[in-house]
Amino acid sequence: MTTEVRISTETASTARISTALRSLARIPRWRGFGILAGLLVLLIVIGVLSPKFFSALSLLELARGSALTGIMACGMMLLLSMQEIDLSVGSTYALSMISGALALQAGVNPWLAVVISIAAGVVLGAANGVLSVVFRLPLILITLGTLSVYRGIIYIITGGQAIAGLPDNSMFDVLGGRWAGIPVMVVLLVVVAVVATAVYHLTPFGVRVRAIGSNRVAAEFSGVPIRRTIIQATAITGLLAGVCGAFMLAFFGNADPSVGTGLELQVLAAAILGGTALSGGAGSAGGAVLGAIFLNAINTALIYLGLPSTFSTFVTGLVIVVAVGLDSVIRRGALLQLFGRR
Repeated sequence: MTTEVRISTETASTARISTALRSLARIPRWRGFGILAGLLVLLIVIGVLSPKFFSALSLLELARGSALTGIMACGMMLLLSMQEIDLSVGSTYALSMISGALALQAGVNPWLAVVISIAAGVVLGAANGVLSVVFRLPLILITLGTLSVYRGIIYIITGGQAIAGLPDNSMFDVLGGRWAGIPVMVVLLVVVAVVATAVYHLTPFGVRVRAIGSNRVAAEFSGVPIRRTIIQATAITGLLAGVCGAFMLAFFGNADPSVGTGLELQVLAAAILGGTALSGGAGSAGGAVLGAIFLNAINTALIYLGLPSTFSTFVTGLVIVVAVGLDSVIRRGALLQLFGRR
């Protein structure tokens, strides 16, 4: 009798542990939770290395340094949710910035130059979508070409020379400075994250994006305008790149033709780290922003550890491999199988 009670107790205990582990495997439902937990751990490590890091000034600087990547990662999140990738975001950002700088150099009103920068981004982004739809090719193949095309245009129109000596104006102070002590880029990052989250979850466009990523064939059969949605998503991605180009032009006060080189890797990594599934159908703008902050925090940690900046590219690539691997494992339900749910 005692043996049976013991066996029954052990069985119940095992069942409770198994249930708890299965629950942990499901937590959390928000896809950005993992990167949030990782970011908190990383920030604690940096804080241990340098207690001054937790000052308001340092944290704001960390956010400001992450804003460029985070804003564009919100656009990349939309594309990844449809199983598409834009490799030209860095070049689009640079060409938008150059467009605004050339407008200022020609004596155009500064605020009109901002509009020109943003419009350039929208046109370049939409062009990617149109080419993808017309030639019926994955966006990644189209943007593999436009990455170089857009960068080549930059070097042709600038002669490879930076556009400097721009006339000082109020636009530089408003868009490139601080509002109530907070860097404007940080404010913009928060606004973009909130709007992108609302668009993704609360609008018909967001529903179409998720439907296409979940099952493109079923979405097309249901009447979802796939081609139009792809063009809209690429235009939004270009819009965000153009906004970044205008704001960073105001911040730096000049434009270098090499700006944004390699930025696409950072943007892609931020979106993936933030929980956007490469298999499509699920994403998080807030997670993408946290992913950008995480990558910037890694660079900060490398500095505190005294490691050369060349390690940054290696670590970024490694993080992408790990993130993609974990996403694949989770999507296959391997964690639940591991804990006894077959």
